[in-house]
Amino acid sequence: MACEWQAQTALGGITDSTVMTKRVATERRTPVRDSIHEDARQTLTTLRGRRQTINVVLVALTDGVELEIWADGSLRRRCRFLRDTEARKHSERLAGRLLRRGYQRGIPRVRAVEAGLY
Repeated sequence: MACEWQAQTALGGITDSTVMTKRVATERRTPVRDSIHEDARQTLTTLRGRRQTINVVLVALTDGVELEIWADGSLRRRCRFLRDTEARKHSERLAGRLLRRGYQRGIPRVRAVEAGLY
């Protein structure tokens, strides 16, 4: 008896008003970000090695913060954070690791501007 009932309901022969029908998923539209609109940009660290210069740039966005790592003018990595403090901590950890590998900090941009290098 149970097998007959299951076979009939599977084929759509018997419908029960107490059974919830499964809704068909509709296509969800997510907002598409055409381009990234940045609010501000700040160079946190410039590190120089024998053959490579690394710039770590903090980019403020409307919904978060991005940390861009540039090496010799090409973008190597982009990390996204929700908070500014998390991005700065990650930048300091990265700079510490590179300093241990022999990189040296470049002169800060403020002193370089005062010295007329920029």
